[in-house]
Amino acid sequence: MDSIPVKDSAGLKQSKIEQSEIEPAKIEQAKIEQSKIEQAKSVAAKYLRNGWGSRAAVFHTISDLFAKDLSEAECQRICMVLDPFHGVATAIYEDGKAFGITVCGALSGALAGFALINGQELPFNFWIEGMQPDGFLGKVINDPEVSPEEKVEIYYEKIGSLYGAYYQMVLNFKEHFGTTDCFELEKPHKDPISIACFRNCARVVAWTAGMACQMLLEYKENPDQFKTGNGNVHLAVVKSAKDFEKNK
Repeated sequence: MDSIPVKDSAGLKQSKIEQSEIEPAKIEQAKIEQSKIEQAKSVAAKYLRNGWGSRAAVFHTISDLFAKDLSEAECQRICMVLDPFHGVATAIYEDGKAFGITVCGALSGALAGFALINGQELPFNFWIEGMQPDGFLGKVINDPEVSPEEKVEIYYEKIGSLYGAYYQMVLNFKEHFGTTDCFELEKPHKDPISIACFRNCARVVAWTAGMACQMLLEYKENPDQFKTGNGNVHLAVVKSAKDFEKNK
């Protein structure tokens, strides 16, 4: 039978624990986490049925499960702040183009909930320090030897894992549904004010709450695993500028 070496606080090999003794604990922890994910889906669906809307349903769920110190009144106030941040409220579609906030409200609520639990303290000291003459940005911002791509890499490296987690949540949503756009999510149903479309919205809300819950659990265990990917807006701007110059 395989065994796993165990080290004491000094890093010295102390004893061996049979793998069979550790695996049940891991299995039990996985069951607890899966139960919490399923609970998040169920709670979000309940809030949606009770009229909270997609973003508030997901945010309130995260608050209930992870932010025990947030009062109901405080939670409701934040939910009201979140209200405009979805396509139904603030997206404009004209002549095949989209403007405003087109993102699905469930994703907005998930991101806000994640920030509630893990957000950095404001003001962002990394930014203030970074823009000093000897700071990580101040030293390179006007240096012609440092490429735009390198500056973007430095920037996101200093922002750290929190923005990496935001990025991963959006990516998870996009990979699961094929889009983050409210219009694209509703379009297959043709009639947006229909039982079929509303049921689909409920499925999106429940799935997103579960995904956010899983992300929160994974971030708590190892935040450093999350990095902002190459689809970020800054690299997109650099690529667009280069394409423009190439095609002039």
